[in-house]
Amino acid sequence: MKRNDLLKMIAEKGYDVGFGAKRNFATFDIVTRAPIYISIVSIAIGIFELAWPVLGGKIISIILLIAGLISLVISLFDGDINKYDKEGNRETNLWDRYKSLYQEVKDLDENINININEYNKKLDSLNTEFYSQTITKQMWLSNWFAHYKFFNEMNIDWLDEQLHFKFWKDKIPGTAKWTIYIIVLILIIVLIYIYRAGFCSFIC
Repeated sequence: MKRNDLLKMIAEKGYDVGFGAKRNFATFDIVTRAPIYISIVSIAIGIFELAWPVLGGKIISIILLIAGLISLVISLFDGDINKYDKEGNRETNLWDRYKSLYQEVKDLDENINININEYNKKLDSLNTEFYSQTITKQMWLSNWFAHYKFFNEMNIDWLDEQLHFKFWKDKIPGTAKWTIYIIVLILIIVLIYIYRAGFCSFIC
């Protein structure tokens, strides 16, 4: 295996570990903070409804019902939420070790005959340690939040040297892309309907 190939392998796995750490932190943040925000919004909606009943009881009831369902889903993670914070810290420490290994391999002189297998064994050891305790069950939307936290809070320059991140391809979650596509499609359908029905007749 060549030095540059090993560098790319370290960077690819470093991305997995760093993103995994941020996803655990994202789940922890959502479960511990979202219920507070939901409660504040629900109370605010109730106050507005008392002040301006014209908003409509059914609409308010639907909104509060949806908020209640979201709180119910979040509560499923309450039992052992601290494990996500603990795992996030563990993977962050691993991330630092991947970064150190990357820098160690990068500093090697390409012109000198070096035993790359020694560094490959170190990478295998880190990979084994990473997979030994990973948590697969994550909170809904934690993937979106993790993308933000990873690309905006972590120093990923060393990864970018090998992986060359692109905004749309890498920094936007796949499910977010599909959400955008669906919204755009719905808007196009609505606009076509308005155009065919006649704009004036639609709003008048």
